[in-house]
Amino acid sequence: MCCAEKLWKRGKLSSVSCVELKSSFVSKRRVFDREVQKAKRKYWYTLHQELLMESKTDQQTFWKNIGKIGIVSERKTLIPMEFVDANGNVSSNIDDVLFKWKSDYTSLLNLTGNQATTDRNIPVEHEPAVLTKSDFLFTDFFLFEEVFNTIYKSKRGKASGVDNVPVDVLCNQNCIIFLHRMFNWRFKTGKVTEMWNNIIINPIPKNNMSVKRDPLNYMGIALAPASYKLYCNILNMGLSQN
Repeated sequence: MCCAEKLWKRGKLSSVSCVELKSSFVSKRRVFDREVQKAKRKYWYTLHQELLMESKTDQQTFWKNIGKIGIVSERKTLIPMEFVDANGNVSSNIDDVLFKWKSDYTSLLNLTGNQATTDRNIPVEHEPAVLTKSDFLFTDFFLFEEVFNTIYKSKRGKASGVDNVPVDVLCNQNCIIFLHRMFNWRFKTGKVTEMWNNIIINPIPKNNMSVKRDPLNYMGIALAPASYKLYCNILNMGLSQN
């Protein structure tokens, strides 16, 4: 293609009829573009298959390769480590930026008063059911089958939380026995580990974002520990049945 392009340009400079040279160049460029697109599709398909295999075998290598693709770096470029203070000045101090993100997301979590969205003013068309004290009792311990089914019905290949333990590694007999005993002990004592109070929040830019320095223009995707989510699923299932 490059040689055909050079011949075509030389023909124009020497005032020689270059219709055939141009036609040759266009046809070769069309073939080149077709081969480039085919190579791209083959490359992305091969990469996709490799990532699928790594997601099933080694989560750490999987996420490292995801970072090498450029997705993580691209997201970082979209999120500037600075914000606009109350006086309209742009601050890039890392401590102030982190505090700004923390305070804004904390305010979203702790909405009170008129800011909170509730359904209290929605009229009820039917009479509420008469509830007794026994309707609120949830004292039975978790069955082994409940823990087993919850673990095996959970989605695979999801990102892990602060403990870096995905749900995939919990799908074995020893882990299920341990989780069954741990969940029952936590349910009996009402105590939870401090790690369950920590999550990883990944900010995702919203559509049509106008101000990139405003933390509230990003959706926070929370990554919680897998054991915590399993425990909550079992509790939710028990409460739904009662």
